[in-house]
Amino acid sequence: MANISYQNPGISLDYNLYDSVATPGLLYGNGMPVILPFTNVAKSQTAKWTIAVPATVDSNSTYKLTVNGQTVSVATTTTSQAQLTAALLSSLRSNPLLMRGLSITEAANLISVTALTRGIPVSVSSSSNATTTNDLTITEVSTLGTNFVVPFGRFVGRKFDHPRMAAGLIDSSSTSYATGQPGYLIQGVTVSTHAGERVGRGLQFKDGYQSEDVMNVFTARGNAQGIWVECTPENNLDVGDNGSPLYVATTAGFEGMLTKDNSAYAGRSLGTKVELMRKSVKVLNDRVIALVNFDRLSA
Repeated sequence: MANISYQNPGISLDYNLYDSVATPGLLYGNGMPVILPFTNVAKSQTAKWTIAVPATVDSNSTYKLTVNGQTVSVATTTTSQAQLTAALLSSLRSNPLLMRGLSITEAANLISVTALTRGIPVSVSSSSNATTTNDLTITEVSTLGTNFVVPFGRFVGRKFDHPRMAAGLIDSSSTSYATGQPGYLIQGVTVSTHAGERVGRGLQFKDGYQSEDVMNVFTARGNAQGIWVECTPENNLDVGDNGSPLYVATTAGFEGMLTKDNSAYAGRSLGTKVELMRKSVKVLNDRVIALVNFDRLSA
């Protein structure tokens, strides 16, 4: 994409004003890098909760159930378990905000609430009035995996026990790599694609590769001019840092980001293999990115 500027004597344009439209994982300039396919091996689960209706229901009471912030209330007039189950199920299913992203089913007076997309969180809680003694039983059946979505513009690595063309975010479980030992062999940076369209819905949208997606990974510069990589929030990387060690952050929440602060982010060293082409810049949602280039990191 060409830069847009104008001629005005005496004014010097800062590249931040027009390159800040870049996003993490976006390729820069002309040329063709070496991009290889790696499967995201981070395992996620589908969030699922169950609501068990008591065998004996409190008559003349109010049962309240909250799912993903949406509360439904059912006032009882009998002790019928089946009637309360049917009323709760109907109230949940009639809420379009819930049915958009959840599957809500029932069997043997056990209501199941399951996310339609792996890795998307679900919350369920209940409350009743002060006279209720036979309450709903809420159980979280499955919890989410960690680091299941690999964002665009992050460094990824392959553990010693991963299949050859598989990779994931580099976390704090190990910062070294040795055959037969835990660790990561850094492969490259994830390239931005349309894949994020499939990870979550609406406000739960995530821009990255879902668990078991095939990721496009920038592994070497070829004759390309670089890729924008996400950095830790300090926004302090500059071309003057070339020649000094850079690191891949492994601290939770920052996994795979580029940093020069090894102490704060428990970084895995890249040495001087990564070349900063332009200084870091803050973009949408206060994320910080920098333009980098490199040859094979795992060599």
